[in-house]
Amino acid sequence: MGVCLRLNSATGKAGGIQGGRAPHRWSALLEVMAAFVAVHATYRAVKQFTSLGQIDTVARLNFTPGLVMIVATLTILLVSRQRFSSYGLTLRDWRECVKIGFFCGLLVIAGAGVLFLFGMRNRAGGVRLRNSGMELTMLWRVSPAFF
Repeated sequence: MGVCLRLNSATGKAGGIQGGRAPHRWSALLEVMAAFVAVHATYRAVKQFTSLGQIDTVARLNFTPGLVMIVATLTILLVSRQRFSSYGLTLRDWRECVKIGFFCGLLVIAGAGVLFLFGMRNRAGGVRLRNSGMELTMLWRVSPAFF
């Protein structure tokens, strides 16, 4: 049985990342922060200034950030000529990974079904529990198109 997250057998850590000196850690942290800022600004620009972003907004969807993150990751790997398999992007054991992904998707759908059965409905500013008089204000909102 394959596992989609590969562990380094020598260290037991995902990807075998080892600690380094402080200047290298700071440079790695700055690199991650710069990538975050660049991807965030790019997805905001795509969402606001392109027809694809406008369609995403009008349809009340939010696929643009994920799409920009995927494209940025693939671009960085291609430009730096890295091996995709070094980052776990491989077709090895793909059948097992599809099974795991399908199972996780079913869990999300089951969780949404439970919320639906308990009367959770979307409304502006939070989620209201129907027939209980109790109101929950949460940091996330359930999409009205979902239910």
